[in-house]
Amino acid sequence: MSARTVNQGGTTPPDYGSLNAAVADSTAADTIEIQGTWSADDTTGVTWDVAVIVTADSSAKQIGRPFQSGDTHYRLRPTSGHVFTVTADVDLTNIDVQSESSGVSDELFRAAANYNATFTNCMLGFTGNVDQQDVWYCEATGTKTLNFIQCFFYDVGRSIVDQWNGGEGGTFTINFNSCGSYNIGANGAREDGSWGGFATTASGDTIDVNAHNCLMHHSDVNVFAASSSNPTINVDGHYCLISTASGSLALFTDTEVDTGSGYSYVWGTTTAGGLEVLLTNLTSGTYNPALVDDTTNNDAQTFHTTVTSAGLTIPTLDIIGQERDKAAPSFDVGPYALTLAAGGAGTWPKGPLSRLFLTPFGGPI
Repeated sequence: MSARTVNQGGTTPPDYGSLNAAVADSTAADTIEIQGTWSADDTTGVTWDVAVIVTADSSAKQIGRPFQSGDTHYRLRPTSGHVFTVTADVDLTNIDVQSESSGVSDELFRAAANYNATFTNCMLGFTGNVDQQDVWYCEATGTKTLNFIQCFFYDVGRSIVDQWNGGEGGTFTINFNSCGSYNIGANGAREDGSWGGFATTASGDTIDVNAHNCLMHHSDVNVFAASSSNPTINVDGHYCLISTASGSLALFTDTEVDTGSGYSYVWGTTTAGGLEVLLTNLTSGTYNPALVDDTTNNDAQTFHTTVTSAGLTIPTLDIIGQERDKAAPSFDVGPYALTLAAGGAGTWPKGPLSRLFLTPFGGPI
C-alpha cells in the first residue's frame, strides 16, 4: 500500500496534478490525498479502475456548498463525458464533484458493473439539469453496498441513483445517512424516482434502500420508485423531511418520513413560526443549503429525537466538520449542524454569525 498526493501543478510522483493521474499510477488499497489551495478546477475525468481511498486535506476539501468564483478548494469538474468511469470499488471523503457536461446520460459515476462505494461528506452535483444525468448509474445489481454519508446532491437532471437490474442475483443495499438535496429529477427521473429510480424486468434480485435523517428536496413525482415488482424493492425511510410541490412517497414503508406532523422545509426566512426547518436562501445554481436560524425559530433539532434508525447512526460532526449542536443525542436533520441559535447567536463555522448570512452566495461566508 502506497500514499499519493494531488496538488495543483504536481508533476513528480508520488505527487500528481490531477486525480486521474494519481489513480492511474495506483494499486488496490493505496491512499490518495488531495492537498492545498487551487486556483483552477481539475477538469480531467477519472478512469477509476482500482480500489483506492481518496480524501482531501483541510485546504482542499469541500466547504459545504457548491463552488463559486473565488473559492480556493479542490473541485473536480470535467466539461464533457462521465466524471468517473467506474470498474472498481469507490471510497471518497470530503470531495467536491461537479459535472459541467451538457451531454445526455453523462453521469457523475458510471459503473460498468455494480461495486461497493462509500461517499462521505461530499458535494455531488451538476451545473444544469440535463436529461438522463445521474449521480450513480449502473445496469447491474449483485450483493454490493452503496453508502452516502452526509452528502449534498444538487441540480441532478434525473436521479441520484439510477439502478437497472441485470439478473445477477443477491441483494444491493443503498444507504442515505443524514444527506440533503436540492432540485433533483428536474428533467424526469426514471420511473419518477428522484432519489432512486429502479427499472427492470429481471427477477431474483433484491434492492434494499435505507434512509435516515435526510432532507429530501426533489422536483419529480416520487422519492423512490420502481417500474415493476422485479426485483424486490424495499425502502426503509426514517425521519426524513420531504419537500416537493407534488407527488407521493412511493415505496416508503414508515409514516414518519412525511410532513404530516406539521413540519415544513423552507428557504431563507421563517414564514410565521410553527414547525419549520430553515435553510439559507436558495437560488438556482448559486445557493447555500446550510441549516440556519433567524430570530424566530428553526426546528431542525426537534423534527425527531432518534439518533439511530434504519441501521444508520447520525454522525457527531456535520458535513464541514462542525460539531452538531445537540450533544445527547445529536440529531440536526440533514447533513448540516444548526449554525445560528434563536435570537441571533451562533457560529459559521467557528466565528460570529449575523443575519447577513441569510443571503445567497453574495453574503459573507
